[in-house]
Amino acid sequence: MKTKKVKKDLPRYKRKLRYACWRISEYWRVRNKVEKCNQWATDNKKTFFALVVGTLVFASVATFISILYDLTKATSVKEQPDFSGRTEKIENIQPMMNGLRQIEETKKNEKLELKQLTDKGVAIHKELDSLLAISEKSHEDSIRIVQDYRQLQHIVNFLKRRKE
Repeated sequence: MKTKKVKKDLPRYKRKLRYACWRISEYWRVRNKVEKCNQWATDNKKTFFALVVGTLVFASVATFISILYDLTKATSVKEQPDFSGRTEKIENIQPMMNGLRQIEETKKNEKLELKQLTDKGVAIHKELDSLLAISEKSHEDSIRIVQDYRQLQHIVNFLKRRKE
């Protein structure tokens, strides 16, 4: 009876990663080196034990010294390590935040003024249309038409300059 090959349910990237690791271990002959190290460890138990304990003691002492150094270091200046590992003073960001708020407020006021100017232009345009629709105009109506037209023209020119 032939057995069917069952495709593993691993994603493609995991299969490729496993294959790459296998190729590297074959190239470096990791299995042989591990076997040799295990054989040496079983033959030299006391030396192996001394190496393991010495390494652990060294790591513990280095960690302890590092902790003591951090605790005894002067904490007069607030310092924070950045991503590159350097330590720099923490700056007060309040002035920057105030500047950002001021910029946002200015933009908001500018938009509000622009909307008010546009609304005023629309109102003047409607009034101008109603004045032009009058068949018999008086002298005051004509003056009013010219004034409204000039005012509307100034608003339109201002809005065009804003777009550019």
